[in-house]
Amino acid sequence: MQFKVVEVIDGGTFKVSPSWQLSTYKGDTVTASGYNPPSDNEPGFALMKKKLEDLVLNKKVELKEPMRITNGRLICKVFFQDKDMADSFKEYK
Repeated sequence: MQFKVVEVIDGGTFKVSPSWQLSTYKGDTVTASGYNPPSDNEPGFALMKKKLEDLVLNKKVELKEPMRITNGRLICKVFFQDKDMADSFKEYK
């Protein structure tokens, strides 16, 4: 199923529409697996967030291979244009 990215929170986390559902859990926040972007106040944070916005904001992504839900966020592989999004951020693996 495809989801539209409606907000980018940081370099690896964003909100989607419609909401995802995994078992009995439902939400709109996703964290992409496969790379580790800088956290808030770390060098490169703003650049990484901007890069993710440029790549997927207001575009459709696919959520695959859900791993877990942490703090209400679905941790999973994210595919954009049939490619694992983590491949676009290899320098943060």
